Amino acid sequence: MSHTEKHFTMELKDVKKHIDSFTRPRTYNINHWRELKGTAYQIWENHLQGRTWHGRIEIPCKEFYLMLVDEEGRLIVNDEAQIDWVQNKHTREWLKGVVGQGRELAAQHNHQRAMLYYNLALKVDPDYVEGLFHQAVSFQAQNRFREALTGFRKALELQPENAQVYLHRANLYSAMDLDGRAMDDLNMVVRLDPQCAEAFARRGDLLRTEGNFEAAIADLRKAIQIDPNNESHYFYWARYYKSVNHQVNAFKTYRKILRLNPFNPEALYEIALMRVEIFDDRQAAEQDLMLARSLGHPQAENVLCNLFTDIRQLGIQ
Repeated sequence: MSHTEKHFTMELKDVKKHIDSFTRPRTYNINHWRELKGTAYQIWENHLQGRTWHGRIEIPCKEFYLMLVDEEGRLIVNDEAQIDWVQNKHTREWLKGVVGQGRELAAQHNHQRAMLYYNLALKVDPDYVEGLFHQAVSFQAQNRFREALTGFRKALELQPENAQVYLHRANLYSAMDLDGRAMDDLNMVVRLDPQCAEAFARRGDLLRTEGNFEAAIADLRKAIQIDPNNESHYFYWARYYKSVNHQVNAFKTYRKILRLNPFNPEALYEIALMRVEIFDDRQAAEQDLMLARSLGHPQAENVLCNLFTDIRQLGIQ
């Protein structure tokens, strides 16, 4: 046996181990499972010999797909147009897991890698609303606003009463300075989900910017009534109080946030500024800014340097 033949044989043995490592789903007929494994082995054999697989490839479950993925995570099928994604309960469960993995990565701000999972889910089912929605959210996080809008639009075409999609699209419209469209979407959220505290809070904030203070107060109160322990709702209240020059009430609202979460860097930063500007309490302000800086607030260090001349005492290198 030549060195090349020996290497090839070892590769096929590795392939067999790879395919055999997958467990048959409980609801799969054992004969059908054997057929899938045999097909996977044939596709691998063609791949290792440099031959093109010309037949259609039906992928009915996660396990069969993973049988056709190499050690570097790449699908060994050269032309993905050959693939027919079978829609059944196995693939539906798989889609939930794939999007869930993407969401975990997005929560860690790794949106580029999260997109790989969303893209896979949408290959399996281009109309999978959860995939379209979370892909759009990641597009938005990367400032790819046009692609995000397209994703939200497709999701709403498939599920026109999905309140979460409207809520996130409203956030996108606000980021694009399209407050009128944001207001329309928030109105829709409140109609579809009257217990969505975030929609009331954000609509209240938009009403504040329009000068409609009476309506803003009603929405902000509703948000607190629904979800009284959500820190973000109190930030909207603080903005309102600042808009109407009720600085003491704004200060009290930031104190409320810190009672809910003593380590909220934004509340610590804002309350420190107010201690200096309103109460001339520089010592307390310094302590708040130091803590905000240690918690990663992006502006706390600059303010410390500007307000306190002997920065060596602050431990800033």
